Amino acid sequence: MIEQRAFSKLIKEFLEAQYPDFIPSIMYQDDGAFTCCLKSPSNIFSIDISTENSEITIGLDDPKGDSGIHTHIECREEEDIEHCISFLAQMINDIQNDQLILYLKTNGKYDWIDVNRYQQGKHAERFSWK
Repeated sequence: MIEQRAFSKLIKEFLEAQYPDFIPSIMYQDDGAFTCCLKSPSNIFSIDISTENSEITIGLDDPKGDSGIHTHIECREEEDIEHCISFLAQMINDIQNDQLILYLKTNGKYDWIDVNRYQQGKHAERFSWK
């Protein structure tokens, strides 16, 4: 397992180089893990990233401020880092390019879905990054 501070440093370096808008929001924990977020230009939701337990968690804060919509990217060994960062970049790009969208279910709960699987009428409302 990669040591927490070293892991967080690698993810921060990646964000600095590719997605610098996340950097001002970084908040560190005592063990070296961090959380950061980026609000959508639409001001409806945000992307959240954390590095707790030497894994990447990426998710969305919905319009109510809840952050239950997320996925974990496990990076247990240093040789996993390249794959993990690539997957993180894909997730960020998909959200920012409205390929992975936030939507409101008919039961009033939020979730995310690939835009190609979203069906108007079956779901209550969808939200754009922009």
